[in-house]
Amino acid sequence: MEQEKLISVIVPVYNVEAFLEPYQNQFLNEVAPFDQINPTLENACENFKDRLKERLNELGWVLLKIEMSETPTRTYVVNLLDEQQQNVKEQSLDTEADLMLEKIMKRGKREDEETQHISSKE
Repeated sequence: MEQEKLISVIVPVYNVEAFLEPYQNQFLNEVAPFDQINPTLENACENFKDRLKERLNELGWVLLKIEMSETPTRTYVVNLLDEQQQNVKEQSLDTEADLMLEKIMKRGKREDEETQHISSKE
C-alpha cells in the first residue's frame, strides 16, 4: 500500500522532469517555442504553466502553482487558484451584464407593446 502511494507521487515528478529535460543546459531562445517567442521569465513561466497543467491533468493531478526564478530576487509566480477565482469573477460579471441587458430588452419590448396597444385604441 505504501509503495503504491509512493509510485503515485513519483509518476508526476518523473513527468515534470521529462518535460523539463529538453531545456536543461540549453539556451532557452534556441529551444522551441522560445526560438519564436521572447524567452522572458514571464513568457517561459506562462508557457510551462499551460503545458505542465495539461500534462499533469492527463495523469489525474492538478497544477496549483508554478514559480520560476532568474535570480534570487527576480521570481515570477502563477497561482492557478487565483486565476480560477478571477475567471469565476469575470464569468459572474458577464452573467450579471447579460441579465441586466435581458431586463432592459424586456422592458423596451413591453413599452413598445404598450405604445402599440395605445395607438391601436385611438
